Amino acid sequence: MFYNNSTYQNDIKLIVNSFDFSYLKNKSVLVIGGNGLIGSAIIDVLFFLNKELNYNIQINTIIRSLEKFNKRFQKVIRNSIHIVIQDINNNFDYNTDCDYIINLASESQPNTYTENALQVIKTNTLGLENILAKINAKKTKFLHTSSFEVYGDLLENCNITEDYYGSLNFNKIRSSYPISKQLSEVICRYYFEAFNINMVILRLGYIYGATCNINGSKADIDFLKKSLKDKNIELKSSGKQLRSYCYVFDVITAILLTLNNEGFNIYNVSNKKSNISLMDFAEELARLSNKNIILTNKDKNELHKYSIIDSSKIYSIGWKPLFDYKQGIKHTYDILKESNNA
Repeated sequence: MFYNNSTYQNDIKLIVNSFDFSYLKNKSVLVIGGNGLIGSAIIDVLFFLNKELNYNIQINTIIRSLEKFNKRFQKVIRNSIHIVIQDINNNFDYNTDCDYIINLASESQPNTYTENALQVIKTNTLGLENILAKINAKKTKFLHTSSFEVYGDLLENCNITEDYYGSLNFNKIRSSYPISKQLSEVICRYYFEAFNINMVILRLGYIYGATCNINGSKADIDFLKKSLKDKNIELKSSGKQLRSYCYVFDVITAILLTLNNEGFNIYNVSNKKSNISLMDFAEELARLSNKNIILTNKDKNELHKYSIIDSSKIYSIGWKPLFDYKQGIKHTYDILKESNNA
């Protein structure tokens, strides 16, 4: 769907030429959640490494919908991947004797946090435990994606590093997501200490890119959808809340840079040049689409708070984002605009 898009291809080439991923040569990688925003883009990057640089990576993925996967990937990519259709909440019947597992499975749309809270909790906890229970600790390295929301209610001007912990209101059903993400990290730590599984947890900020679910319920996705349909952008808050954004291909470099770590590590992932307000995000899309921003009714599921995290730790090991928010938003818009017009 996107692989042959010139902007998308150039983004892949840039990250591949900017970082050393040679440890992946002749290795096996399992991507859990290959239909998602990050997972589908990772598969494209791994395929590129095989096709263009002869990495000979055995690419595996676990998905819930084959129909969605077939629409997303062209035949040549599908035929090069070992695909397993499975719901990890019910079962995890897979030979996990592979070198690396990247767990991206999560219910990440804000409306599901209240409308389907139990599913959110199960995926982040039971689904994760089902996977970890079958890992070959002597061989496999495991990367789990968590969220900045584990920090709870962040205080403005507070330095949110990996050892910070804040307060979290468990009286709200929406807390199904952050609380279950907190518990998922405890599960990961248990499996590291009990079974010595090499473990990395990445606490992600707000991630965006062309591989997103364009029908999702997040505010920035709604802005993108409106701009692509040549409509005015609707802002359901003041837009003043500051957020740590990161373009999907920068997230992928963070994943592939830390995937080979030893021991137990946790990293915040955010782009210091993309700590912007929701209004800034909306204004950039309005500028690209030549549309206006209209203030409407407040969305109860959308976070209306300060959400800036400190990513100095992952910067210190050599990670450096390659796209600021203006570049990332433009690339996202251009890729989807071209795809819609194709």
